[in-house]
Amino acid sequence: MDSIVQIKLGKKMYEGQVTYQEGDVVEVVFSEPLTAQVGDPVSCLITHNYSEIQNFNGVILAKDDKRIILFYSPTATEFREQRRRYPRFDVNFDAVLERKQEDGSTNKLIVKVTNVSLGGLALHTSEKLASKTEYRISVQLPDARVDLAVMNIYTREENGFHYGCKVTSISSKNLHVLRRYILNRQLEMLKLQHS
Repeated sequence: MDSIVQIKLGKKMYEGQVTYQEGDVVEVVFSEPLTAQVGDPVSCLITHNYSEIQNFNGVILAKDDKRIILFYSPTATEFREQRRRYPRFDVNFDAVLERKQEDGSTNKLIVKVTNVSLGGLALHTSEKLASKTEYRISVQLPDARVDLAVMNIYTREENGFHYGCKVTSISSKNLHVLRRYILNRQLEMLKLQHS
């Protein structure tokens, strides 16, 4: 069974099918037009099988006649419990990776970021990196720079070195910038699907 969302607007209850749910974005299609507007906060409940119901508060990001896109930012506890997958997008960004040397100095290496999510990055380099090692990295997004720490957890050697890295540390400011970038990519993807 697909997920169902119920939204109460005034005295009327609307029920719709979830057509997309990933990260902080939920797309819902209803059988009739909604009276809410973009930017409106809405109280919702979502169920997958009617035996488990979860309440959440969202904000309407986009709206067509019978379709809305909700922004839903779960609390840290909700996020761990739901284990929603991080949306991941292929990219081609330059980044500067800092490696600590044995003498305590820092060596900088230019790398390519090939995909990005809130939980991790994929990197491509011409040089081998130590596995299970934390690195500081500065990624240049189209409109801002994000500084974070990552740990190399996967390595594949093919035309250089490809690394799967998980985010181990990121400031709230940098997390906000990265979330904004990913949210914009999600909205672009949904817009393309419906045009």
